[in-house]
Amino acid sequence: MPVRMLVGLSPTAFFFITTFLILATIPNHALADTVISPNAYISEDTVWTKDGNPYFIQDDLTVEQNTTLFIEPGVVVQSGSSSWIDVFGRLIASGTSDEPILFTSATSDWGGIVFYNTETSSSLDNVIVRYADSISDFYSKDLSISNARVENGDLGIRAYGSHLSLNNFSAENISSDAMDISSGSDVVLKNIILKNVRSGIEVYVGSKADISNLFVDHSQNEALAAYVGSSVRIASSTITNARYAVEVFNNSSADISNLTTNEISRGDALAIFDHSEMTLNDSSIFNTNYYDAIMVANSGSLTARNVKISNSSGDGVVVFAGGSVDMRDSVISGFYYAGVADYGSSSSYPANFLSLTNNEIKNNYTGISLYSNNSSYAISNNSIHDNDSYGLDSHGTEVVDVSQNFWGDPSGPYNNPDNLFGTGDEVFYSRGSVLFSPWLTSWGALPTCCSNVL
Repeated sequence: MPVRMLVGLSPTAFFFITTFLILATIPNHALADTVISPNAYISEDTVWTKDGNPYFIQDDLTVEQNTTLFIEPGVVVQSGSSSWIDVFGRLIASGTSDEPILFTSATSDWGGIVFYNTETSSSLDNVIVRYADSISDFYSKDLSISNARVENGDLGIRAYGSHLSLNNFSAENISSDAMDISSGSDVVLKNIILKNVRSGIEVYVGSKADISNLFVDHSQNEALAAYVGSSVRIASSTITNARYAVEVFNNSSADISNLTTNEISRGDALAIFDHSEMTLNDSSIFNTNYYDAIMVANSGSLTARNVKISNSSGDGVVVFAGGSVDMRDSVISGFYYAGVADYGSSSSYPANFLSLTNNEIKNNYTGISLYSNNSSYAISNNSIHDNDSYGLDSHGTEVVDVSQNFWGDPSGPYNNPDNLFGTGDEVFYSRGSVLFSPWLTSWGALPTCCSNVL
């Protein structure tokens, strides 16, 4: 306001106008009811209530050992740029569904909350964390997070050598990993929702993750991966719109049941590499675009029971480079190339192993494609039918025994020259040979009497 406009005002009017102009220039956080001084330490038990809202942390805040910071429902905590809450004692943040506790930034992105204590448990319940780098947990004894949301941050949860429990947790719009579990951590994750993240859950270096009711939607990379001697158990979960669904590497393991994947693009839905193992039960792997539904390689191993695998512009199940697959009681259908493909091994790896029992392999371009010279096969009591080109094609030099399978018709598979009158899916081999007789004349829970070559 020009000075000349203030001339002639009454003293009262002049006071109110100048006071307003001064307050307008003060940053909003300076008007907070509770301002925490820079590099503050909490050295005695402290309670924050919503009467002190908002709490503005100017710089790092440290909760010292043998000290507890209690935060009550409805409290709003605003942090300055790059500031952290470092917890060496305990943090008990207990909101309610009606009055959650909000941790957010005052001006720009802030650091987050870090737990360091190895002896004392902390908990976050009904909290919302926005615009933070992460919630990090370094070698803490027991951290419990429930009914919590992390939004618009860099990384959701970090755990290093920690015991961590999450229940009813969501992370959305995360520019990096939603969760990093590392260095021998042991975590239990229940009722987890991850949306619009770069990667979902990364489990590293001898860590364990027990995961149930996980939902991942739109992960730019893998929804879940285990590396370097880690193990994961996944139950009753759904992964959609991700580049990869589940990957295991470097002597890791995954025990999976009741998993559904859908619309996995630009990567394999499931991948098992580097002496890792996966068991897969009662699951559905749908609509893998551009790549294969399941990849087993580099001495990886898959054991699968009662799995539905369908629709991909690649292959259904691929084994190569010392991979091992044992699949039973499953349905493999709708693949642009082969329902099951063995692409051989090399001198750097042992021979592949492929066991297929009591599966239905249908409506693919080829049912089973074999390109190996030294793999071991146990393929019997399967129904291989209505595949566009071949029920089975073999291009290796070995003799392959695929007897005791049903090929879609009692007359057996068509083969030139060994079964010219067969009207089932064709069996083709370019080198070596394929033994397909005797075959099953029908297919069900129990095999029927078999037929010989006509």
